[in-house]
Amino acid sequence: MLGRHFRFLQGEDLGQSVQYAPRRAVETGQPVTSLVRNSRKDGTAFIGELILSPLRDESGAVTDFLGF
Repeated sequence: MLGRHFRFLQGEDLGQSVQYAPRRAVETGQPVTSLVRNSRKDGTAFIGELILSPLRDESGAVTDFLGF
């Protein structure tokens, strides 16, 4: 899963409002935590927690984001 976008876990349920929270976090350089409905390979649903945190350089500028 390393390097893949978390959307592949959502299966057909791509209309969740959670997809806007990470975009806002990246635009504003803020951390975000959201609950996401995901799907297993067999189609059963489960709830996952998305944590997205900005990584900053010595000057405080956002250089990357780390997601769990």
